This record gives sequence, C-alpha cells and structure tokens, in this order.
Amino acid sequence: MSSYSNVVTEIVDPVFDRANSRAEFRLPEGNVYLSSMRLLNVGIASSDTTRYNPAAGAYGALKSVSIYDGSELLDQFRLAPLLSAIKGFGRSNDENLSMNRHLKYNGLGYTAEGVYDLSGNEFKAGPPKVECQNFEILENAVDATPEEAWISLKDILSFLGSSMVVPTTLFRQLRIVVEYNSPAENKYNLVKTNAAGVTSTSDALMVVDRVADGAMADKLMSSYRGVVYHPLETDQVRVVDVPNASKSGANPGNAAAAQHEQSSSFLLNGFNNKTLKRCMIVKQPTETSSLESANTLIGYGKLQSASMWRSSFQLRVNGSNVLPGTALEGSDTACVSNRRLALLTDTWGAQNIVQGFQYTGFEKQSDYISADVSGGNILQRVGQQDFVGCEVGQRIQELILEVGRYGVDNDRHSSQPLDVVVVGEVVKAVALDGRGGYVVQYL
Repeated sequence: MSSYSNVVTEIVDPVFDRANSRAEFRLPEGNVYLSSMRLLNVGIASSDTTRYNPAAGAYGALKSVSIYDGSELLDQFRLAPLLSAIKGFGRSNDENLSMNRHLKYNGLGYTAEGVYDLSGNEFKAGPPKVECQNFEILENAVDATPEEAWISLKDILSFLGSSMVVPTTLFRQLRIVVEYNSPAENKYNLVKTNAAGVTSTSDALMVVDRVADGAMADKLMSSYRGVVYHPLETDQVRVVDVPNASKSGANPGNAAAAQHEQSSSFLLNGFNNKTLKRCMIVKQPTETSSLESANTLIGYGKLQSASMWRSSFQLRVNGSNVLPGTALEGSDTACVSNRRLALLTDTWGAQNIVQGFQYTGFEKQSDYISADVSGGNILQRVGQQDFVGCEVGQRIQELILEVGRYGVDNDRHSSQPLDVVVVGEVVKAVALDGRGGYVVQYL
C-alpha cells in the first residue's frame, strides 16, 4: 500500500479465480474510489514459444470485463480481443510504436526503412519499405512465463472513463468481473495457432485509488450527480457463402461471368430503444485458409475486417438510409476502399493503417511493404483493415444492415461466409433517484 496526498493506492485480490476462466474483484461498501482502476498481470501463457496476435497483444487474454453493482450491470466490454484491436487501430502510429508495443505487446506502429537504388536512373528501383521497427521485443512474448500487461479499466469501460469518482456509499456491492478466453478461444490470439499448453494467466490483480481523507470523501460523495457515458455494444450476423461461386476449378475466362453478386439484409435488434451515436462494421472471415497457414496466424487473423471484392454497405435506421446514395457501393477500383477509410476517419478518428491495408490487393505490393517474417510479415495485413464507420445519432426503433459483395470463381476468400460485427457507441446514464438510490437507463 502506498499513500500520496489524500489518496491511498491499494491492491485488491480476486474474491475467486476459477481455473483460468473468471475472476471477480469486489470493493467494500462505504468508500470513495477514483475511477483510475487497473488490472495487473494480464496475458497468455504457453508451453511453446510464440507471440501475441499483433492487433490485440496481451489484451487477447480477455474475453470480457464487466462492472456490476450487485446484479445491476453498469457497463460491459464484450468481444474484448476485437474491441481492443479496434482501440489499438485508433491510436496514433507513434503511440503504438513507442508505448503500446511495450505496454500491451501489440505489433502496431510502423516505419519506412531502406534507400532507393538509382541504378538505371530509376528512383522506383528498390524503394523503402514499410516495416515493424524493433520487432524483436515481441519475438518471445509468450511462453511458460509470458510478458503480461497492465490494463487501465478507464480505457475499456466507459462508465469509469466518464467518471471522476466511484462512491461505494452509492454502489454498495461494486464488483469487477473479468472473464478470460479458454485455450480454444485463444487459438487466433497467438501467432502459433497450434501452440500447446495455452492458458490465460490467472494471477491478475486489481489496483485502486481510495480517497482516504474523510472530509474529502464526504465532499466528493455529496457532489456526485451520476454520470452519462457511452459504452461500446455489439450485434453480430452471419453472411453465408456467395451463391453460385465456384470453390475450385478454372475461371470461365470471362471476367463478368466469374463474378457472382450477393445481397443480404439483416434486422439488428441489439440497439433497439437506445441512442446509437456512431457505429463501425467489421467483416471477419470464417474459414481457416484466411486465418492461418501452416499453423501460423495470417496477419491479424480473426481480428481483421476483410476487404471483400466490390462490397457495399447501407444502414437503414427507422426506415431511412444513413449513408447517402451509393457512396459505399462496390467498384472495380480501390477508390471505394479509400472512401470507406475517409468515412471511418471522420467518424472514429485517425487510424494506424498503412496505405493498402484497406485494399483487396495492389500491384507490386511486396515492393513497398515488408514480408520479413521476423517482423511479423506485415505484408499479410493487406486487405485486413477495411472497416466501415458512420455517424447515426438517432434513437433506434428499427435497424437494418444491408451487405453486398461479389464472389469470384476460384477465389474462396471472396465467397466464404463472413461474421459481420456491428460495433455501436450508445448513450447510457446513471441518475440519482433522490431517495439514496439510482436508476440505470439508456437515453
């Protein structure tokens, strides 16, 4: 225990830790805590030597993190590896390169290295390539005694991120529930997909800052008026195989005949009666050939949003289209991928993405992006960051997602089933009821 000013930092042990699958941390009634809560010693162990998935790093050990008051769910961070990857993609290149590479053990952040070869009077000969710098620190991040991360709960739980203090005089049975991924669920959270003896670490601890000064705690409690926050919630659908697309055999020799259109429409109920501020659409491949090769992860594996051939998207909210016209209609050029990236940046902020990672592919890509295996072969990330983002700003009564794409003969990647995850930022509030209690509601 350490003390500074009027705040005492304490380590909280889990009340129980059930065989690497679940841990629960409870905070005693009658105190005022700062919202700067964090978990220590989070990671994945393996009897093999391997690395973390470069998108999520050590955060891949988590399945979900929830904060309850008794049985009342205040906030929840589900699909933790995917949402952690999305948050990592939204960090600046420098932040990922200089900080998160060392704190979260992800493999994001890039540099351009090399010199031009002027032989033949051509600047284009031997251009610098985009690479992962100092990747060696990740080489042996996972083994029997893995590198473990600390996690700021404010970063993943909006309830804490929007609060200054959390009074257990009001939330009398406050508890943080952490669920870990099973060995099977960790398959694509590691670079070696057949790693043996895989377990999520079970010795995580929680660190909290408690206001020790009674007068200050009373003042903070008396001034507490509840909180409005914006948690991330998800809904998910399955897009089936593209009809009529050939799984094998020769192309018909005609480019138009080799493409088979698919249009799907889904009614999403996960955001009903909630104000959806903005959303992100993620397209996850389902077939092994797109996720791993020779028991080695391909790029981001399951934590990608795959670029599909001539794909298109539309959201219909309460009977009206959210996206104008055919702004995201698929085309034979890469321009639609760039428009989607621009829309994503406008909606969710700048993305740590190398130009080309949103394309299905481009000519001579290996001339510009490194395929160095020791650096994680970032060339495999081409086509894995085609996210769709848009503003909504409406209370949802009916939400329909329309997805279109073309399957190409003899290209199973373009016609395989997809898990489409819609990540939405909603509005939620804790309001005091004037009788010493509170209500939790969606706004």
